[in-house]
Amino acid sequence: MESKSNTEDHIAPTTDGLSDSLAVSSFNCYRVAKTGCMVLIWVSMGLYCLVLGPTLIDLIHHLHVNYEELSHAALVRCIGIIIGSFAGGFLCDKFNHHVDFILATALFLLAGSTAAIPWAPGLVVLGLCFFGQGLSHGSLSAGGNAMVIAMWDDKAAAPLQAVHMGFGLGALGAPLIAGPFLSHCTNNTNGTLHPHEGYLSPTAGYQRYDSDVHCSRTHIQYTYGIIGGICLLTSVIFYVFYIHSRIVHLDLSPRSRDCREEKRVKDIVNPASCAQGNKVLGIQLLGLLFLFMVGDVCKAGATNNYMFTIAVNEMHFTKPTAIIFNTTFYATIAVGRLIGIVFAKFVRLDILLILGVLLNVGAQTGIYLSLNWSFVYFWVLSCLYATVDSPMIPLCIAWADKYLDVTGCVMSLMDFGISMGDLTGTLAAGHLYEHYGGRAVLLLTTGSAGICVLVTVTMQLIGCINGKKASRQESRSVIAENYEHDESDERTPLIN
Repeated sequence: MESKSNTEDHIAPTTDGLSDSLAVSSFNCYRVAKTGCMVLIWVSMGLYCLVLGPTLIDLIHHLHVNYEELSHAALVRCIGIIIGSFAGGFLCDKFNHHVDFILATALFLLAGSTAAIPWAPGLVVLGLCFFGQGLSHGSLSAGGNAMVIAMWDDKAAAPLQAVHMGFGLGALGAPLIAGPFLSHCTNNTNGTLHPHEGYLSPTAGYQRYDSDVHCSRTHIQYTYGIIGGICLLTSVIFYVFYIHSRIVHLDLSPRSRDCREEKRVKDIVNPASCAQGNKVLGIQLLGLLFLFMVGDVCKAGATNNYMFTIAVNEMHFTKPTAIIFNTTFYATIAVGRLIGIVFAKFVRLDILLILGVLLNVGAQTGIYLSLNWSFVYFWVLSCLYATVDSPMIPLCIAWADKYLDVTGCVMSLMDFGISMGDLTGTLAAGHLYEHYGGRAVLLLTTGSAGICVLVTVTMQLIGCINGKKASRQESRSVIAENYEHDESDERTPLIN
């Protein structure tokens, strides 16, 4: 007899006049197409998140602020991610037939917020733009990840890596889009390119080396406008998905695995509901997942945003050379996600997670030490770090799905950790770089990588003690059957 997966049991399309086999086939085609389009969401997020790195010097000079002031404005984005993750996760769980509409609206807000950043007349408006980005990011991450897991169920590890590879592709595109629009500095005496094109002093803001150096006007408005346009086009695609599903009357929307009926708010937010009734296990794993996200994103955010600046100011790269460095750095993020897709199919997730956090500590330590060595070591070790770090968040989500039901609200909590990590990393890195320079920022990232090792080991121990959710579900089923059998024996009269 042909068996169906949990996904097909709970999310298979229901359309009048179609046989079961045709309905399942239609759903399989749908979820492949939907997963492919969801890659574009992560491309958009990769572009808007990581364009800040190569444009940071020009943006600070263009807006007449310093590192610490910009980090305070970026703090509002973290608050937006917190609100957006909880609101988006709850809405996607509560109104699971309208997830496409929620995602499309979040993308529309992301497009406008991103395009407006270089036009901000002051820190207040800049903070509002960052808040809009964060609100969108939180909703997209919570709803998008939960949708992928709901569509693919126990086969979600590779699709999650594929979707998150879009972030790497967006990261790769960010410096390529930014490069042509950055300012360039020349020496007025001989017309040659100034070796460092100006620099940002950790204490005195933007400086010029001498009066003979002339810097052209920046055009980063076009950079942010192009990225906003890409977000807008992706928004249109998901509006089309939503309208099509309403017109054709196809029930193909992903939803929580164990509910077609509407859940109560109390059930949605209860930690026991995602841990098969085990509230203690739910609280433990959710707390550790939160800490993992804080540590990983604190490290990744500080590294991604300041590597370009460290390359220019600490390693004395020219801006064109730093753009090439940033491009290769972000390209290896995409490569890391691609490697994650392959390894997730053939290697156990717990092994990948442990190996990943250990390699992260080694790579971050190497980057810090390479400041005293050749720029080649700095370049190679930075790319190694990007390769091993990029699959970590989707790996952690896939690992969590082995022990918990990763619903929209569970993703909201993990996104809350991501936003807190972004908040911590942004504030700490801005303060450290402003007052102590790039070495202090790299010490911060190395310490965060060490915290991730401790959290991962603790998660693995708790997971091994309690077992995966499939084994727990089977045990409860056996206990329930034995209980029903014992009750029926008690009710059966004895016949002499």
